[in-house]
Amino acid sequence: GYATTQIVLCAQKAKAMGLDKVLISCVDTNTASEKSIIKSGGMADGTAFKEETGETFKRFWIYLNNQRPVLETERLILRNFTLDDIDDYFKYASNPNVGPRCGWQPYTDKASAKERLYKEASKLHQFAIVFKETNQVIGSIELMNTKTERYTGQTIEPGAKEIGFVLAEEFWGQGIMPEAAKAVMKYDFETLDAPSIFL
Repeated sequence: GYATTQIVLCAQKAKAMGLDKVLISCVDTNTASEKSIIKSGGMADGTAFKEETGETFKRFWIYLNNQRPVLETERLILRNFTLDDIDDYFKYASNPNVGPRCGWQPYTDKASAKERLYKEASKLHQFAIVFKETNQVIGSIELMNTKTERYTGQTIEPGAKEIGFVLAEEFWGQGIMPEAAKAVMKYDFETLDAPSIFL
């Protein structure tokens, strides 16, 4: 529609100016704009509150050269989700032993799982975990803004992150998540310059 066209035109103008990414936001209740931004390649990066109006805005980065981080370890590739990952995603997301451990119910149909995957693919620091040997997506790991209410009595530095993750049951107990976490922590400290990470 009109909004998507405007976003694309603005992105083209920014790229012509030599920029490699742009920040775009929308009011958090405007789901139509949010979908247009995600459709245009926007990757979610938290929210911002505007005191003057009392409104909360969702923030999205659009990478103009598709240069999103890809991390690699001995056994794993950590990359952005795509909608082509739906079969692997649904396989572990529908497992009743996986979702509830992460705070969500297992998916019972692929359509609803695909809707969720669409949102996962828009997250700026969400990595799909790919097992190199089979090229299979076996889970995900995400750098999130620290929720201070979880750490009562502790000093939380501005910019601190915490790690959330999910892993397919058949890969539990194989050291997969420590391997992925080390790569993500290295990226967070060296590239994002985070002061601390909570696990």
